Amino acid sequence: MNANSETELEPKPELESHPTPNATVSLDLHVHTEESYDCETPLVDVLERAAEAGLDGLCITDHDAIEQSLAAATIAPEYGLFAIPGVEVSTRDGHVLALGVETRPKPGRSFGETVAAIRSRGGIAIVPHPFRRSRHGVPADVIDDCDGIEVHNAMCVTGVRNRQAARFADDHGFAGVAGSDAHTARLVGRAVTDVHLEPAAGTDGDPTAIDRGRVLEAIADGRTTVRGGLASPASCVRKYAQNVSVKFRTGVRVGIGRLKTGNVD
Repeated sequence: MNANSETELEPKPELESHPTPNATVSLDLHVHTEESYDCETPLVDVLERAAEAGLDGLCITDHDAIEQSLAAATIAPEYGLFAIPGVEVSTRDGHVLALGVETRPKPGRSFGETVAAIRSRGGIAIVPHPFRRSRHGVPADVIDDCDGIEVHNAMCVTGVRNRQAARFADDHGFAGVAGSDAHTARLVGRAVTDVHLEPAAGTDGDPTAIDRGRVLEAIADGRTTVRGGLASPASCVRKYAQNVSVKFRTGVRVGIGRLKTGNVD
């Protein structure tokens, strides 16, 4: 695993130019669309940007919602891309990325129950932005079993938390992945997971021919390297402010509803 958290993306060579018989595919595994409560970016803008960024594919991981991700898996080939369906699940212990699922695991369960539910659906469970309670990161003492750790999240102002996540993944033998956590199209591809497939999974340079199962297997096996840069501090501040605003409005709506129904403590 090579967590190069402080450098900008370098141009990606074409698949057919790799000197080994293996194929490497470049994916952004943590991207949001307007189906997330804290994002207003249309799916088509995300896909257009992913293609412009030179990605082979991506995973749309909206908060507790999967319809746009399923749509992406269907229409991504029109943009020359491969899309893994997925969702960012809210658990009692923090957020978990469910990659490769086509139905949404029920939110609100424990971390362990959620990991089991993801695997029962044929997916893999990745812990995004771990330890960061302000962003619903799962605490270290809860992460006893998963399929990978997000060791490079582009929405990390200093990179310190990314380095902590990378050390945790190394110490515990978990695969490391990267994701932009993009909530705007321009940030798609800011952090990339290069997934190294077995020779039998070669795609002859055609991202739309990638086999999902082999990609998920390679990620869980740790056949990944990560690269990318960080969003600007201004972007992170805007995202934090947006989240605070959303939570405030939600709290006001809930409070008003309780007053109207008389359901107040």
